[in-house]
Amino acid sequence: MRIIEYAKRKLKHTITQLQYLWLQYLWTRPDNLWAFKVATSIALMVIPSTLVGEPFVGCTLALGSVGAALAESNDHPRGRLRSLIVTIVSFLIVSLSVELLNDYPILFALGLALTTFSLVILGGLGSRYQGITFGALLVSIYAMLGVGIKEWYYQPILLPLGGLMYGSISLLFLSLRPYRLVKEQLAMAFFKLADYMELKASLFPCDREQHKRIRTTLAEKNVAIGSGIDATKAVIYACLGMLEGHDLSELTPLYNRWLLLQQLHERATSSHQRYDVLSKRCNNPLLIKGMGQLLYELSKAIRLYAKTILMGNKFKLPEGLQWTREMVGEQLKQSTHDPEYAALNMLYNNLSRLSYLLAAADEDVNTRIPVEQLQYRSASFKVRLRVLLSPKHTLFRHAVRLTLCLVIGYALMIAFAIPKGTWIPLTALFVCQRSYVATRQRLTQRIIGTVSGVVLGVIFAQLLPTQAGQIVLLLVSIFTFFYWVRKRYAYAVVFVTIFVIAAFNLQTGTGVEVMGYRLLCTFIGALLAYLSVRYLWPDWQYRHLPQLMAEAMTKNLRYFHTIYSNDARGPVYYHNRRTAHQADNAIAIARQGMAVEPRDKRFMLRKAFALTYRNHALLSYISALGAHHYNRPLTSEEIIICQRIEHIIDQVRCNFDNLQMPSHCALLNSKEAKEWCTELKAKQDFGNYNIVILYNIARVASELLAESENKKVG
Repeated sequence: MRIIEYAKRKLKHTITQLQYLWLQYLWTRPDNLWAFKVATSIALMVIPSTLVGEPFVGCTLALGSVGAALAESNDHPRGRLRSLIVTIVSFLIVSLSVELLNDYPILFALGLALTTFSLVILGGLGSRYQGITFGALLVSIYAMLGVGIKEWYYQPILLPLGGLMYGSISLLFLSLRPYRLVKEQLAMAFFKLADYMELKASLFPCDREQHKRIRTTLAEKNVAIGSGIDATKAVIYACLGMLEGHDLSELTPLYNRWLLLQQLHERATSSHQRYDVLSKRCNNPLLIKGMGQLLYELSKAIRLYAKTILMGNKFKLPEGLQWTREMVGEQLKQSTHDPEYAALNMLYNNLSRLSYLLAAADEDVNTRIPVEQLQYRSASFKVRLRVLLSPKHTLFRHAVRLTLCLVIGYALMIAFAIPKGTWIPLTALFVCQRSYVATRQRLTQRIIGTVSGVVLGVIFAQLLPTQAGQIVLLLVSIFTFFYWVRKRYAYAVVFVTIFVIAAFNLQTGTGVEVMGYRLLCTFIGALLAYLSVRYLWPDWQYRHLPQLMAEAMTKNLRYFHTIYSNDARGPVYYHNRRTAHQADNAIAIARQGMAVEPRDKRFMLRKAFALTYRNHALLSYISALGAHHYNRPLTSEEIIICQRIEHIIDQVRCNFDNLQMPSHCALLNSKEAKEWCTELKAKQDFGNYNIVILYNIARVASELLAESENKKVG
């Protein structure tokens, strides 16, 4: 009996430990879970195949799983099933085509060109198509790697079968938790928001230079939040498309949390005064540090809330946050005569409101989704295809570039009989991106990652010479590849190279020997990708900056107008707020890209830095007005000030977009705007928070007006 009781306790303890590991390291970490699904599916195929003496079968199945995992879309289970069926059929078609055309190089090259161009264009029709078409292209090149090793029918069977294995496991997971993907995207966006707030906490205290530097970094961090909000929207709308006419009770709380995310984002990005000014003028240094600590505690609380979304638990506001909020409030009460009391009070109220929104996060999550107000239907297939087939469209140009890269890579492989030359088009597929900036980054990451992977792979291959050791190396490396592929591509390349070495060692024992060819082909493929974006339709960021600024001013105007016209509610307001942040993010991305372009194309870099800094500041002040406007409507006098500010912003828009005329009777120049701002500053009533915010909006708008008039771009 004692033995039985001991065994039961041991089993219970083991189950508890496994549950803890599952929740701690997989269920609450989407990248780990994705990598685990891929590694599990590959293990179920590679291990049995190797044990029966058919490692080629196992490795080919594994490549099919890799292709299916990279082709996977974020969707409802019904949509995922449809995508999986199309994915498997596409794998069958491309792998069969490779086998049948392999002995006819000219036909093969024509087929490769037609397939590449068509798939890239089709991928532009939607995120679901984009994943499938990329997976199909990848599997076609995988099939080129294995052609001739076995009979012609092996790969057309094994590659789709491997994709089906992973797809079935992934679909099973998703079917058990149909809205898991929405939760993952939502949680990741909350994590990004927490990162933003943690960085913003470092502004308390700060000096002028720190303020500029951190502000610019915050603009870049805001890009990640905007991407997370848009990614969540895409998954929610995909689910709505699949669930039309069905029960939405499970999706509704997630939709309302998405709205909460946008409310928190608006308040997190709000600014009421320059933080270097607050740090300098505030007479209570402890209060400034307290504001930073309150922001830091809020970032921790948001991280915790993100985890509860993944776990499905009830969120409880941390006691540390409540205590910090109360202590900062006490310090504020002792600073009523501080020259910056109004701005500090607004900041405290804003941060307090953030904590109250978090505290009530799970109370009203079942409010009905206004489906009738949501525009989640896209244009018709024909209309979208017609747009994509224009030579002016970036995707059309990318399709042409990638097609040339793959065909030239194939031609070099055939003409010079390069062993394992298929790695040339494979490298080009991963490195060649839509823009020069993205391609340049991928090129560096691919080369460094490949070289590092070869070195590490050779070392590990010597340390684990047995068949079992190579299987372990293969599984660990593919798990790590999928863990990093969405976050750090350079790291991912290291581990996929190790995966290749292990796979070749399992099949032929030549994993180390072929690495020299892999390095050569990587350099050639990366060079082809670089040359294509450098000289074929080069798309430098300085050409887009004026138009991006004009669009940002248009979106800022619309967002600002929605607020001061007393319409700060509902889907229209959420849409205008979101598009203003998207336009701000586009400027930040352009500035980042400009920094890595050729030196002679960076002559607007300083200008881009100034515009990124000021546009994000303008949006932050507008967000502050929107956040406070919920409880403090504008007076008629304040609305007149808003209209004057609107004229300034409209003039900025027109200065950047020379093709358009002002839609208002705008101020003619920045000197007039600056004089008016000086008058407005003198009229500030520090008991009236709206006036304080409006002055800052007017000040930054005037600075942008001066920038738009300044033709010096160096």
